[in-house]
Amino acid sequence: MSAYDYAGQSAEELLALEGTKEVWEITGMFVDALTYGPELKPHPDCSAEELTVIVMSNMEMGVNGEGILGWMANDPHLAPLALDGLKAIGCQQIAQKLEDMIVGIGLPLDFTAIQVDELDDEIMELQDSEQGQSCPRMKQIDDHSNAFDEFYYAFGEAHNENTTFLLWDYIKANKHRISIPKSTVTE
Repeated sequence: MSAYDYAGQSAEELLALEGTKEVWEITGMFVDALTYGPELKPHPDCSAEELTVIVMSNMEMGVNGEGILGWMANDPHLAPLALDGLKAIGCQQIAQKLEDMIVGIGLPLDFTAIQVDELDDEIMELQDSEQGQSCPRMKQIDDHSNAFDEFYYAFGEAHNENTTFLLWDYIKANKHRISIPKSTVTE
């Protein structure tokens, strides 16, 4: 069942919901349709635009829920796509801060899901060590990830927007490359 009450609407029907539902609900319905609908598309079969919708929506929920490192640890297969996704939806300032964070914690800009898993393992080992949070490496990771999280939250408040609104504009601009046929959803 869809967390956003997605009920098998086509992409056109979802776009027509603008003004009747909150933007975050509609973008959530797009994500549910692309990832959990009866026409489940494995990520390699998604268009670049569809994958951007999935990545950016997941990032928005994940970072707001548990911070950038929590999201990366929980979605290591999507995390490497976040930088390009932010740039695609026109969120250059957050993309720059994400680049700074990635480099600051010691990952290459073209990091992989395996490297995210290795970083998560390293963080757990550091937290379990005698030095724990006070060791220089853990401080480095915390400082850079906390700086990103603080910027991310403050950016949304200061600009009265977040990646959800930029993603909605992206969906509307790229609707011809986002394929969601009308279907029947069963519970």
